[in-house]
Amino acid sequence: MKAFIKSDRTSSTNADCLLPKVAGQALAMLAMENVLNCLIMMKEPEFISKLKSMIMIPDEKYIYVAASLLRSMCQHAQAKLTESDLKELSHTLREVLERILNAEGAELEIPIGLSSQICKVIPEEFAQELEGGQIKRRFMKRLVDALNANINPGAHCPGIRRVILEQSIYMMEYNSHYASCFNEFRMMEALSMVEETPLRAENYRIILGDIGLMEYNTPLFVLVDRAKEMISLECLLGYWSIPNEQQLTDQDLLPALGMSIVDNLASGDENNSVEIDRATNLILKIIGFTSFRKTPTTSEAQQTVLVKSSLKVLQRLTSIGGEIGVALRYKIIKNPFLLRNLADILRDNSSDQELSKLVAGILRNLAIDGDTRKEIGQMQVIITRLMKAFIKSDRTSSTNVDCLLPKVAGQALAMLAMDNVLNCLVMMKEPEFISKLKSMIMIPDEKYIYVAASLLRSMCQNAQAKLTKSDLKGLSHTLREVLERILNAEGAELEILIGLSSQICKVIPEEFAQELEDGQIKRRFMKRLVDALNANVNPGANYPGIRRVILEQSIYMMESNSRYASSFNEFRMIEALSMVEETPLRAENYRIILGDIGFMEYNTPLFALVDRAKEMISLECLHDQQKQAAAAPEKWLNCFVRVVALMERTGNALGTLAFTWATVIVLGGYPTMLHSEDEFGYATTIIFIEAARMFSSSNNRIDYQLFFRTRGAFRPYAGWNGLTMVACISNAMLFTVSWGRFPEFSNQFQYVLVMLLLATIQFLCSAASRLITCNPVRRAISLWSPMVAILLLGPYVLKLYIDPNVKESKNTMPKWMVACAPVDNHVTLKLCIIASIMMPILMSDASNKSLVIILEATALVLVSFGNLQIPAATVRIVIAVFQFTPRLFSSRGPIIERNPEDEINLDATLTIFYGMVLGQGILYMAACIFEFFSFIPRRSLIRHGGFGGQWGVASVNLYYAYAFEKYMEGGVLAPKKISLITFAIDSLNSESPKMQLYSVQMMHIFLQREPTKERLMAKLTTSTKTMARLISMLGWTSPSHRAVRLYAAKATVELAKILQVATVPGTVELTSSLLDIDGKLKRRNPLLDADGDIEGKQDPIHNASESPEERKDANMDADDDQCRIQEPLRDTDSLLLETQTRSSPMKEHNSIFKRWQWISEYWSIPTEQQLTDHDLLPALGMSIVENLANGDQNNSVEIDRVTDLVPKIIGFTSFKSVTENSGAQKLVLVKSSLKVLQRLTSIEGEIGIALRHKISRHPFLIINLAEILGDNNNDQELIKLVAGILRNLAIDGNTRQEIGHMQVLITRLMKEFLSLDRTSNTNVDCLLPKVAGQALAMLATDNMHNCLVMLKEQEFINKLKNMILSPDENYIYVAASLLRSMCQHARAKLTESDLKELSHALREVLERIMSAEGAELEILIGLCTQICKVNPEEFSQELEGGQIKKRFMKRLVDSLNANMKPCAHCPGIRRVILEQSIYMMECNSHNVSCFNEFRMMDALSMVEETPSRAENYRLFLGDTGLMEYKTPLFALVDRAKELIGRQCLQVISNAN
Repeated sequence: MKAFIKSDRTSSTNADCLLPKVAGQALAMLAMENVLNCLIMMKEPEFISKLKSMIMIPDEKYIYVAASLLRSMCQHAQAKLTESDLKELSHTLREVLERILNAEGAELEIPIGLSSQICKVIPEEFAQELEGGQIKRRFMKRLVDALNANINPGAHCPGIRRVILEQSIYMMEYNSHYASCFNEFRMMEALSMVEETPLRAENYRIILGDIGLMEYNTPLFVLVDRAKEMISLECLLGYWSIPNEQQLTDQDLLPALGMSIVDNLASGDENNSVEIDRATNLILKIIGFTSFRKTPTTSEAQQTVLVKSSLKVLQRLTSIGGEIGVALRYKIIKNPFLLRNLADILRDNSSDQELSKLVAGILRNLAIDGDTRKEIGQMQVIITRLMKAFIKSDRTSSTNVDCLLPKVAGQALAMLAMDNVLNCLVMMKEPEFISKLKSMIMIPDEKYIYVAASLLRSMCQNAQAKLTKSDLKGLSHTLREVLERILNAEGAELEILIGLSSQICKVIPEEFAQELEDGQIKRRFMKRLVDALNANVNPGANYPGIRRVILEQSIYMMESNSRYASSFNEFRMIEALSMVEETPLRAENYRIILGDIGFMEYNTPLFALVDRAKEMISLECLHDQQKQAAAAPEKWLNCFVRVVALMERTGNALGTLAFTWATVIVLGGYPTMLHSEDEFGYATTIIFIEAARMFSSSNNRIDYQLFFRTRGAFRPYAGWNGLTMVACISNAMLFTVSWGRFPEFSNQFQYVLVMLLLATIQFLCSAASRLITCNPVRRAISLWSPMVAILLLGPYVLKLYIDPNVKESKNTMPKWMVACAPVDNHVTLKLCIIASIMMPILMSDASNKSLVIILEATALVLVSFGNLQIPAATVRIVIAVFQFTPRLFSSRGPIIERNPEDEINLDATLTIFYGMVLGQGILYMAACIFEFFSFIPRRSLIRHGGFGGQWGVASVNLYYAYAFEKYMEGGVLAPKKISLITFAIDSLNSESPKMQLYSVQMMHIFLQREPTKERLMAKLTTSTKTMARLISMLGWTSPSHRAVRLYAAKATVELAKILQVATVPGTVELTSSLLDIDGKLKRRNPLLDADGDIEGKQDPIHNASESPEERKDANMDADDDQCRIQEPLRDTDSLLLETQTRSSPMKEHNSIFKRWQWISEYWSIPTEQQLTDHDLLPALGMSIVENLANGDQNNSVEIDRVTDLVPKIIGFTSFKSVTENSGAQKLVLVKSSLKVLQRLTSIEGEIGIALRHKISRHPFLIINLAEILGDNNNDQELIKLVAGILRNLAIDGNTRQEIGHMQVLITRLMKEFLSLDRTSNTNVDCLLPKVAGQALAMLATDNMHNCLVMLKEQEFINKLKNMILSPDENYIYVAASLLRSMCQHARAKLTESDLKELSHALREVLERIMSAEGAELEILIGLCTQICKVNPEEFSQELEGGQIKKRFMKRLVDSLNANMKPCAHCPGIRRVILEQSIYMMECNSHNVSCFNEFRMMDALSMVEETPSRAENYRLFLGDTGLMEYKTPLFALVDRAKELIGRQCLQVISNAN
């Protein structure tokens, strides 16, 4: 019985679905021809009702099993059938008869067998059902046809003719008139056929193989004879009788007939409706009959007929479509008495159900008009009665009217709720209205699902402000069913469901998104929406708004989560939206179409929804593109570098080929054929240049980078050092010109050599300044280089002074010379350099000024070269051009006669050679020019990569150099995985302190940006070496590494979320070292301090053992480590580094200036992210520990192993422990320590116990927490964290006792729990009372002292009671737990007023027990148990007065049976149920009988058979039980059994 009746039929497993069916089949076999078994089954409470319910549900698996059992009960246990059982049988009859009309075979045999027994047991109800349902003749004809059709019954239904005969006999025995009807359908011939075709198989119930089992007592021919006898007798009597005259009925009243005529006319041609509308007084007369008017000429039955007729015709008239329908509805609703009459009919409880159905239909049709909806809503009694008919009607009724009434009433309510806030608010007054609608959606009855869905949609749309938390929870429970149905529905049903789904998405978007993700149907659902949008290009008249609700659903989803737009775009939503835009329909502006008229016009046009959806998808697509760019912001720079590197490598290839060509073919093949003065010199020069480049490239990379690389070949700005070099070179050239003749070289080759020589001298000087790393030498060069420039100017000035051709007066020259007197001052030196450049121009006469300017400009150009790449490329180009343009050559040597055969292919060879040289030079020059603009992609990377400040510029420059080197290596076209992340990792693993600093800074930036965070974490998790290197930096305590350590800690904070410390040994120890730098004033006990000195304060950042000079040298050495690797790249960066935007007010109106200002702002360097108080090393260390504790449990084991870590953390919980830091920094450190302590104390398992023990035994922890709680100026978040720590620590009994001794903790927690404003909007303020209450609840558990301290609070019990009565779920269960502890441990201190408050809270507690589950149920029953123990009289009175005693006791037994396997979050639920039951039975022995009635003994036996070790504990964290109970569970079971057994013995003795 248990398996058959109580199994979960909604289970998805095959075994769970088959178990009830097989158990039922076993019961059906046991019940056949066995009175005793039937009587045992009848002991099951409401057994007949449960069987009836199985027959009424549409699940075929249980219907026929239940019907067979019902048949046996009627046949063998008729005497035990109560009145309610017989009533249930009558309710079943309609379903059985309907199935008989359609079933065949064994399915037909079983229902007819049941029907025959029902006819035998309650013949009156059987006859009434046949007559009332107007199926008498159909049923009797079906019996005769089935008798004729089963001449040869199959083995699976051998008794089908027998049950038909029994059914016919029972009917004729009850009413002999049935014999005439049977005879009319030629039953006598069917009986004769049975008589002629007897089968031995028909004597058995069951045939297995060829063996018959369960033989019948009565042979079949006896039944045939009995049926024949009864039909013959009735035929004989009926033949001689006079037929009765057909009597007039109440239906034959003239007004009723007239209204039937109108009804039939309206059902016909539409012109009939036009004529009905023209009859001015017809509708008024019809409405007049809707009122029950007591007149002497009409009886009550006649009044009912008239009212029903009028309602029928009104329902028909109000449902007419088209313009005539609008006119008729307007004329009907205009009647002043219509709504009152309809309300009177609905209000009359004695009215026929069909009248209520007709009224609901009329209201449904009239509610199409908005004004009418408003008018109907003002008469709230109409909505109230419709609600009652919709919600409280019996949906298992067998009559057609009873089944249709709830549906029509629901349709009326759905129409009234559309776009009407007032009506929705009236409906929301129904208790648990949302929950009831949810239940209708969850049941498998299609009649109510879509009506309930439409109502729920309107409630969400128009009464969202009135939805409570429980309502929203009910909506979320509904969502899964709605989404599943959307995937399969079509047409109007799909429109309703998507409309509801869209509103749920709007009201509770988080739960909607979670359901999509958890159910793994997100993609299926979104694809379904797009497919439905495409499939409904031409929506039908019964669902005109389907495309609208799909668009609303899509928009709400994208508004709640913009990522949905990407998924919609993937399913080509844009094309579907374009199709909607191209195929607009006027019908889509209306909710309902009747005929060709639309009603309930929408406020928002459809095209507006289309535009909104397109806009959101387009924005998300743009965002995705930007996100992809943000995920790899270096792509543009990589492409730029690849192009420049390709140019340089191509030039290198041409150079190598030209070198080979020149050495092998030109000089090797034609050495004597070349002109000695030009070709040979050119070829030799090129060979030496290429040899220098090739050998430096292959043997010494640093030489190649210094001399011949494209990157940095041009430096437009070299600072004061470059200006000094300009002065030196220009003065040297002036010296040469002034004291000698200007060199007029004989050929152009000499010009090239001079240019190359000057460039080489300049570059060697520049390279020497970079290669010299000795600081004194560099300072000496910086000081004396201006002196060299000034000294080189001396000969030129002297030449001008002694030259008689100089026109300028010699008297002015000493002034210039005095101005150049060197002084050891940087400003003076810079002024002297400027003067040395300007003096030659100012001192020269007009004929020489142009020459001086040209020389100085040449010097400036030479200084701008970063290496020899541009001069060498210039030499190549010039030589090649000279060769290809011989007319430029001023002279050639004498032409020597040669053998023509020796010069074969010479011209072609030279052409190829110089062509390759020219190509190489052009490529180098183009690469250098292109590389000059590298500041553009680099500055773009700075902005889009999240870099800022000068370190960001330097990092990007380093990455630029890194990428360039990578692209210059390996194959030209080989793919290279170059990214900022790989650069950061490579830099981290380098030995350069500067590279390591930039690396950790970059990693910190990457971890702050979501696109790069995921990529970096993926790289680091696969590189243990890099991770270990980063973690090791946490222990770098040297002052030179302070910045590296800081940013390594910031990066590790994020990485700790995924880090498993087992992979990087020593992680926790290194993290602990961050907490050493705490700025504490360390003192020792004077009795233990040998020197009696106080230790000095440690620097909060640095190690005090190193002197400032050592730190300075260390920092400088770290800066110099990179000199050989990184060349200054300030050349192009300085172009847009600082752009001044000062202007006058007039310039603000200049569009050109504004444009330039915008450009300068765009290209400016973003501000570097400043360090905050949260970036203190101890705070970062504690954040790392917290994130590690949130991860793998092995991390917690490692945290526990580090002996000094927890004491360090606890040390920061005091504001007095840190003296060097500011108030804000102290607050950060305290908050960080509390956060990590709260996390450590909440860890599960054995390691959690160990950590809580280590934390709680710290001697200063409790006092520090009390200090934080006692300070009224403290942040609310600090108090919440302290409360959370106390709550977690209070799990241990000894710690509870210790906390209780410091009463200030309990007092402050009480204040926060009881006095805080719960209307605050901040999350902390809302959570603080709850966490404080949880801490108090834990402290009060099994601790009398703490409970007595809490009871000192004035009216504490009253305040707890008010929390239980409030609708806020956050505090109910905390208050209930506290009340339970007060009753349990402080009972003696409860006053009379306290007991009275407990009794006031009892009703709410009992009501919540009826619907609660899990941990909430355990807490409530635990409180209820203590109230029963403390105040048993009021408890009993509440149960009796509220008439819920049986419900409550049944709930206890059912919960005991339902929780045979307690969960970790409610391990004590069976314990509190047993305690509750024991106290009730001890309080009142009569309760034992009730418990026994609900089979408590069986439940207790089950508890005894399924003990669980988990039930010995109050609380579980992970798989570890905490707070063990003193009383074992089996003792409670024994006590409960003892009480029940004692009462049973007493009953037996009393009976005896």
